[in-house]
Amino acid sequence: MGSGMIIRSKRPVWMSRVPVDLGALLWLSALPFTVAFGSLTAIHIHQVAATPADALVWFGALVLVFDAWRSRGRPTVPIHQSLVADNQPWGDGDRSVDNRLPIRSATAPRALPVGIKPLIGAFLALIVWMLCSLLWAPDRVLALKEVVKWSEALLVFWIATRLITSARHVRVALSACAVVAALEAMIGAAQGTILAGDMAVAADRGVRVLGTFGQPNPYAGYLNLTLPILVALLVIPWLGWRALDPSTAQDTPAAQAWQGIVGDQVPQSTFRLWGGYHWQLVLPLLLALLGALWLADSRGAILGFLVAQIAMAYCAWPRARRWFAIAAGAITLLGGAALALAGHAIARKLDAAGWRGLDNADLSRNITDANYSAIDRLAHWTAALRMFVAHPWTGVGAGNYASRYLAYNVPRWTHALGHAHNIYLNTAAELGIPGLLAYLVFVALTLVWCWRAAALTTGIGRALAIGSLGVAVALVIHQAFDDMTTHDMLLQFALILGWTGSLPLIWPARRRSICIGKN
Repeated sequence: MGSGMIIRSKRPVWMSRVPVDLGALLWLSALPFTVAFGSLTAIHIHQVAATPADALVWFGALVLVFDAWRSRGRPTVPIHQSLVADNQPWGDGDRSVDNRLPIRSATAPRALPVGIKPLIGAFLALIVWMLCSLLWAPDRVLALKEVVKWSEALLVFWIATRLITSARHVRVALSACAVVAALEAMIGAAQGTILAGDMAVAADRGVRVLGTFGQPNPYAGYLNLTLPILVALLVIPWLGWRALDPSTAQDTPAAQAWQGIVGDQVPQSTFRLWGGYHWQLVLPLLLALLGALWLADSRGAILGFLVAQIAMAYCAWPRARRWFAIAAGAITLLGGAALALAGHAIARKLDAAGWRGLDNADLSRNITDANYSAIDRLAHWTAALRMFVAHPWTGVGAGNYASRYLAYNVPRWTHALGHAHNIYLNTAAELGIPGLLAYLVFVALTLVWCWRAAALTTGIGRALAIGSLGVAVALVIHQAFDDMTTHDMLLQFALILGWTGSLPLIWPARRRSICIGKN
């Protein structure tokens, strides 16, 4: 037998790419459903609640482990890489056992153009410091819950960057998110109309819908995981359609302005994620989710959504960024002038609305139905600040804000709500300066991750990346008033970050070549 002879034998179907592809599609389509509805079937063991989302995270990990096992001892290349153009055969194309031919594997070394190492490092730094806090946390079970929550988010992010390798994967994941968000909007609409008589009524704001999340603020925060993406999918493809319409002159200033939003010259078909039904699907979904957001009446979520639109427009339209800077400067000057001329009147208005000094006296006087929620939030901020001042370097331990609340609370406010109504103060109180810095770096890197993805994609991929940036910005703003890492929402955000990193490989901008190799 010559040394150059290749021996082939048939491989069973379960050793091919088929189980991996099916597992990836199942994982991508099921995860959004378990995030929204998993809490309804949670299993409570002492202080720990296990949901279907937890099981699904590890199912995704098993898919990757199986893929690594089936490709053991074989040369591998990333799934998205095509050898057909290089006239090279596939080792798994005909299910043959040929150790000389490469096979496509999700676990093969793959370089993401946006750069994954800094974001992975931020994840790990935060998790490691949470693990360290187990040494001084009063309730180690609560601290361990935070470690598990963030570890699962890191795992989802990593799995998504490996399994999402085609437009079909992105379409399945986004479709699942959109369908679940639409179901939540329908539930919210029913709660706000048919079931309004059975809903709790806020004394100052009437009926507020809450979906399956038990509270309006998390419900509205969940809607913001999908809303900015739908806005980008509606607006940016329309602008791209206008820019690339062959019946219009491409050398006019207007066309050049549109082209600044679109990116590269690409076919019009690349602006449709769902084929010819793109517009008919996106617009009703967007209107339904906007209605649900309005019914939830979460001021933090609405503010986050509005700021996200500004950030998305800034990213999408480079030629208009100077006007954004001018507008920001003008708003700053007008705000300063208003404070100088009417500072006392503004202070009185804020005090009446509940926004006042962070001391026991101010937070215990003149409490009404209209300002109760604002003062309640300030009281929890005050407790978090006191924890941070008392333990600036270590914090009170991951997840232990509620367990230590009564040692630092404002006397009038004795009921701990589980978190400080501000993720940044909450992190400072629980993890001290090192943990707060790690979290702020993580937040900054998520924004950079989405921004770079938008710069390296074109067509519908660019719209998706800009929408992901909007999601990240909405969370950054909303979490100044609440904690959006609850109810497994952190897992869906990790999924969004994962598919965002893969977009430059699926819809690459022509101005950059994509290199395959170790990341």
